[in-house]
This record gives sequence, structure tokens and C-alpha cells, in this order.
Amino acid sequence: MPPNEVVIDESNALKSVVCRKLAECRSTKEYISHCFSHLTGETENLPSCFVRVDHIHIIGKISKWKMWKTIGNAVLRDHLLRFVGLLVQAETLESFRDILESILTLCFAETAGPSTPAETSKQKLHQKISGVENVNIPEENDGNEDDDELDPPGVKSVLKEIKETAKGKAAIKGGDLNLYFNTVFLLKSSWQKLGRLSCGQP
Repeated sequence: MPPNEVVIDESNALKSVVCRKLAECRSTKEYISHCFSHLTGETENLPSCFVRVDHIHIIGKISKWKMWKTIGNAVLRDHLLRFVGLLVQAETLESFRDILESILTLCFAETAGPSTPAETSKQKLHQKISGVENVNIPEENDGNEDDDELDPPGVKSVLKEIKETAKGKAAIKGGDLNLYFNTVFLLKSSWQKLGRLSCGQP
């Protein structure tokens, strides 16, 4: 009998072996598809073993993305990494949607101000990370930043829907400049990455 749950690191080779041998799926992509279909209510069937990547390793991988080098403000960069850390710890698809939408709304908006969606998103995210200690990032190889071949179609459609909703909210103007606005998050590869490691990976 396989264990109910196994915790692994970010090794693609290890994920592939565990998904095939313990979760009884033909590939990592098939495992992800099964889990995502369960999250969206399309099926009640789950793989025989839950494969969980340790969140410290995920944050470590995220912290090495080249996109962060474009953010010169260390405090701002730390806050954004903490926001992304909330995605990794989301326990439901609804929570994941809410957090990612808040991050993108905040980062897409050039301006903010009282009662604007950008300001509401900022307050929500700051409240969630308040009291959270700095994450100790493990030293590990950079590896490939993208795993597009692992994305089931459902993951891509959910991420696109979240992005479009966030762009609409971010378009509402406020009277203040938004210090969190960063054009790197407007790149397709960036906002998809945020979702992929949390929503589209085991």
C-alpha cells in the first residue's frame, strides 16, 4: 500500500518517479490534471497518494526567478515574495484565486487610493503576511524557470481568468501613485509563473 502523502523537493525527476510509482499516474502532468479536476469539482477521484512539494523549496525556486532582479527596492521585493508565499500555502482553489487576484490587482495598478481595488488588495495582503517571519531560502540549483509542459488546460484558463479580472480592477484610478506597480508583472510569463508553481504543480 502506498502512503497517503509524501513530501518531496523540487526535483522534476523525483516528482516524475513518485507520481508514477506511488500516485499510480502515467506522468506528473496526469497527476496534476487529476488533482486540478478534483479542485474544480469535475471529478471526485483522487490519485492513490498525495504528492506535496515542500513549500520552502517552492519559495526557494520562486526567489531565484530573474524577474525579481528588476525590483531594486529590497523591502518591496521582500513583500512581494511574502505575497507569493501566501499562494503556496493556499488550501483551497477559492483562496488561491483570491490571493493571486489581489497580487495582480496591486501590481497591475499604476495608481491607488482610498477605496480603490489596489488599496483594498494591498491592505488584505499586508494583513495576511503580518507577523510572518522571513522565509529561510535554501541554496539550490536554479534549474529551469518554466514547466509549460506540465500545465493542464484547466490551469491555464483559470490563470487567464484571474489575470483579466485583476486587470479590470487595476484600471480603476486613485489619487496616489502605487509603489507596488511593476511592469514585470504585466509579462505573461511572470503572472503565469506565480500560478503555475502553486496551482499547477504537485
